[in-house]
Amino acid sequence: LDAMGAIGIARTFLQSGERGDGILDATDHIRAKLLSLRGRMYTKTAREIAGERHAFLAEFIETLDGEMHPEPSPEAVPLTEAE
Repeated sequence: LDAMGAIGIARTFLQSGERGDGILDATDHIRAKLLSLRGRMYTKTAREIAGERHAFLAEFIETLDGEMHPEPSPEAVPLTEAE
């Protein structure tokens, strides 16, 4: 359980940075490894905690993806026109 949630995210980015890898490597690890941990819990309590942390991980990745690859709003005015 300690690999999931905020601690898992922090640890993943720390280790990725130590290896000289980038954000994409860290997010790939979160998708491939951390998001697969929920199904490995044996007790009811662990499954409940893992479910909450899994949701947090998934929301974090979705938010990060949105910030890294924003889609322009149809109402957005190009910077050259706004200046």
